[in-house]
This record gives sequence, C-alpha cells and structure tokens, in this order.
Amino acid sequence: DTSATAAIALTLDQNQNASFAGELKIANGEGIDFGLMADTATGETVTSSKLDDYEEGTFTPSIVDENGGTISYPLTGTSVTGVYTKVGRLVHVDMRISWTDKPGSPSGNVRITGLPVATNSTTGFRTSAAIGYIQGLDFADNDEQLVIKNNAGDSHLECFFLCDDTTTPDQVKFGSISTSGEWQLSLTYQT
Repeated sequence: DTSATAAIALTLDQNQNASFAGELKIANGEGIDFGLMADTATGETVTSSKLDDYEEGTFTPSIVDENGGTISYPLTGTSVTGVYTKVGRLVHVDMRISWTDKPGSPSGNVRITGLPVATNSTTGFRTSAAIGYIQGLDFADNDEQLVIKNNAGDSHLECFFLCDDTTTPDQVKFGSISTSGEWQLSLTYQT
C-alpha cells in the first residue's frame, strides 16, 4: 500500500549523527566495536574493544559461616538487598544485610555469599569491598580494620581483621558476629 506512511527508524544528519526512533537492539553475541587499536603512547595491550554486555538486576547476599551455618534474618523487603550493574566485564554491586538472630554457635570463618557473577579467574586476581557501614561485629583489642575481599574466580567474599601486632590478617570468625546487626558495602570487580 503506497498510501501508508512508513516509520523512519534511523536518521543520519549531514554530520553523520544517528538518531533512532526506538531502542537500539544488538543481536546476541554481538556488540559495539570501538576498533582494536593499541595505544602505543602508553604501551598498553588491548585485548578487546567490543562492548558486548550490559545488565542490571538484584541478588540476595547472605552472611554465612563457611562451615554451613547461615545468619537468620527477617525476610522483609528491606532486610536483605543487593543490586548490581554489569557493563562488559565490569560488575558493580551494592548490598545491605541486616539480621536479628544468629543461629547456634558456629565457629567457622565469615563469608558473604550470593554475588551475581563470579570474579575473574586469573591467578592472583583479587578485589576489595568498600565498607559503608558495619554494625554487629565485635573487634578484639588488637583488631584495627575490617577488610572484605574475594579471590580469583570466587562468587563469595571473605572477611579479615587487620591487626596491629602482626602482618598476617586474621579471618573473621563467626563468633565475632553479634546477635543483631547491619552491614552495607559496595564492590566493583571484573568477571
């Protein structure tokens, strides 16, 4: 029917600027290619110049005893929250975990589980979380700072105390967790 008006989905102006009448959809497995060009001035090695993934979502973090015990928390909408954004290989997560009860008396090391995507599995790869707020953790007299980190390929975080009397950090034991508390932290890492 030649009398029907066709919708224009893509318009290029005289300066080659593109305008879209809707969403730009890219086929699965494809991406935006910025050209594989090494920056010889800085000597860097470029392995990819294609942006091929973007997602946003939620996840459910938990503080657990590595021996299997889990902190009991009320399952209300604001007690456990985790949100993330993934752009290419970079993932950013924000999480808040609060609890009102600790089961039994577990004695293993504290872990935070539930990351939406495992970290880069390259040997030696590590990243640390930025701690925004911690309530419900008992520090010993020589404990100076809490560090939360993960190792290559992990989908959980490990917790350590940096101590003033040793160069080796101590893993946080589940016994250091109070009966109630709240932790808020952020983490940016590569897959």
